[in-house]
Amino acid sequence: MLRNNRGASVVESLLAFSIWSLFALSLIPQLILLYETRSNIKEEAAAYKLLFENIALQKELNSIENQGITYHFQTMEGKPYQKKCIYWENSERKEICANTFE
Repeated sequence: MLRNNRGASVVESLLAFSIWSLFALSLIPQLILLYETRSNIKEEAAAYKLLFENIALQKELNSIENQGITYHFQTMEGKPYQKKCIYWENSERKEICANTFE
């Protein structure tokens, strides 16, 4: 409260600062999660692009590095189509597969 119209007291200022600090600190875990999710989506988009370029150009690559991440290709033979997969590791192993006709 105001005392003699001289402004806010030190206690009121510390209380307001602590409330704003708690609010800001509660946002940090959400921002970290948002950043990690965004990074995972970028990696997955790059993997889709590399996989379909590999299929379209009919390249036989074992691995390729893109933006510091190593993506590995795997082809499984089958009739009447092949299954081509790409996998990479960040915090966990991820894999995307597509079927192609021979």
